[in-house]
Amino acid sequence: MERFGMIALGIPPTADLVKVQKQKMLNHGVAKEWWDMEEGCITAQWRATSVG
Repeated sequence: MERFGMIALGIPPTADLVKVQKQKMLNHGVAKEWWDMEEGCITAQWRATSVG
């Protein structure tokens, strides 16, 4: 984290994707400009579950 200033979060395939996508803390930090967030390695299930 110190070298590149980033953290990666891995979401297991058994996770409730709706709950993960509705995680308020990640979006709150983006809104407050404390951090930025990008999604990588997106699966068809993730896209189909997208809550906005």
